[in-house]
Amino acid sequence: MTDPYDILGVERDADEAKVKAAYRRRAKVAHPDSGGDTEAFGILQKAYALLLDPLRRKVYDD
Repeated sequence: MTDPYDILGVERDADEAKVKAAYRRRAKVAHPDSGGDTEAFGILQKAYALLLDPLRRKVYDD
């Protein structure tokens, strides 16, 4: 996976609210029901899940 921060377009110090807002913005465009690509949406979901989980995010950042 490429950098989840780049995928969501957030800074490394982004809090949970910023991550959620960025995900929602990008999901509106990337969602297959909105004409987006299924694979791209899956990548977006994985990046979002990683950044919202404090343990996984810490492991990724270290």
